[in-house]
This record gives sequence, structure tokens and C-alpha cells, in this order.
Amino acid sequence: MEKDIFKGVLLCSDIDGTLTDPTGKISERNERSINRFMELGGLFTVATGRYPDYINSYSGQIKPNTLVIALNGCLLAHPGSGQVIEANPMPMLSSEQIKEAFDVCPELTALYLNLASGYYEITRKEAGRF
Repeated sequence: MEKDIFKGVLLCSDIDGTLTDPTGKISERNERSINRFMELGGLFTVATGRYPDYINSYSGQIKPNTLVIALNGCLLAHPGSGQVIEANPMPMLSSEQIKEAFDVCPELTALYLNLASGYYEITRKEAGRF
């Protein structure tokens, strides 16, 4: 096969339940396929609602070779180092909006907010503090 067959092609995947199985593991087939795709010139990354360094927990299997999209698009970060390249914080949510998010979505366990004042993880139990 030609070395750069996938040059200029970007493959982007969510992690939890998309790239991983229900137990949080990346299958050997997915691992091999992604690594081969990158060997053949492709760009691979993840887009996740999690913090950028979360992908490092999978570094023994896959290592994105381009910027990681984190916090639901609020951050672009360097893979590996987690250095933020671009940040687009969201406006501050009111305590009523936070409470409403938990009320409307009972399965929600936490909100991850990238605000101008910093990054916050707000659990259902902590919702009243904002």
C-alpha cells in the first residue's frame, strides 16, 4: 500500500461507547485499524465531552496525531501534553439553568463547564452551590 494513501483525511471519534465497548475498552481491531490509518498518513483524533488529558488513559493503545477536541468543543488541545491551543469558554450558567439541566435529564451525573473563570465539574449533589 502507498504510505500516504490517507494523507489529508481526518478521522474523528467520540470515546465513551463509540470508540470503546460498554466496559470502556478499545477493541484490538479498532486499535489496529486506527494505528494503521495513521501509519498510512491519516489524521486521527477524538472529540469528547471530557477533559483533554482523558485520552492519555488510552495511550498504550492509541495516540491521536492531531489536536484533541475536548469539553464538547470548548477546547482544542495538543495530544499527549494536553496543552490548550484554543479555548472558547461558555458564558456562566445561572444556578437555575444548572438545576434545570439536572431536572430535565435525570440520568445526568455531572456537568463539565469550561468558563472564562476556569474549568468546573458540577455533580448533581453540588448543583446548588452555583
